[in-house]
This record gives sequence, structure tokens and C-alpha cells, in this order.
Amino acid sequence: MELKLGRKFDEVPMMVANTDDENSLIDMASRARLVVNCTGPYRVHGEGVVRACIQQNCHYIDICAEPQFMERMQLLYNEEAANKGVYVVPSCGVDSIPSDMGVDFVRKSFQGTLNSVEVYQEVVPDGGFGVGPCINSGTWESLVYVLADYSELRKIREKLFRRYHL
Repeated sequence: MELKLGRKFDEVPMMVANTDDENSLIDMASRARLVVNCTGPYRVHGEGVVRACIQQNCHYIDICAEPQFMERMQLLYNEEAANKGVYVVPSCGVDSIPSDMGVDFVRKSFQGTLNSVEVYQEVVPDGGFGVGPCINSGTWESLVYVLADYSELRKIREKLFRRYHL
């Protein structure tokens, strides 16, 4: 990828914006070609980022696993994004993150030439730390919102898929 970019990854600038500050988001999106949003819960922190990206003709990718957010963004912004040629890609690689992190750890730690890696994942109640259930607070908050507002999903889908019925 560095060859394709023509520069090293550490030379690519990282921009930080405040999801509570629309001007901050617009400034970020105006200076980027692609925003990778990893700040959840997305129903709280995501829509402004999507809106700013579309407004500034900047592509958008996230790692969201919140169906209400993803489908609401599609309902609200898909047409505008398509008309502007802006890609909005939610939930990109969300299930591959644990595997990717493990492979990266092995690659950095392995003494010698690494030619293949087989990945096995197991979910254990205590996160493997022996301290009880272990989950990131943002992930937990996202899960609570998804479950608490699950009835909202049906309403969104009725509106969203009504567009595609013949």
C-alpha cells in the first residue's frame, strides 16, 4: 500500500475532529479524501460525520455494528451521496478486526519469515482476563442502544425498502 500511495504510512497525516462540533467535522472532511470513523456509539457520534463527508465530497468508512444507524443513514443520505459520487461504507470489516489485530501481533512478534497464519477465535465470558465480563464501553453502549431501540429498526426498514418495491 505504501508503494501505491507513494509515501510511508507514518507520513500520511491523521486528522482529529470533535463529533459535537459541526465546523470541526466539516473542516476535517474538507481536508480529507476518505474518513475512517471508529468513534461509537454511532447513533450518538456518527451522523454528523456522515453528513460532513457528503457535504465536502469526502468518502466515508466506519466499523459500525448498529443496524439502526446504518439503515437510517442509508435512508437519509444515500441519494445525496450517490448524486455526488461519495461512497458511504458502514460496517466495513467489523468482524475481521480481532483476527487482523492477532495477525498483526504475530507478524510483529514472530522471529523469522511468516508465510501463513490460521486464525481461531473463541469468545469467553471473562475476555480471557479472569476478571469477569470484559467489553469496551463504547461497544457496550452501542449494544444497549441497539437492543433498547430495536422496534425503531422496523420503522426505518419500512421507509427504506418502500422505495424499492415495484
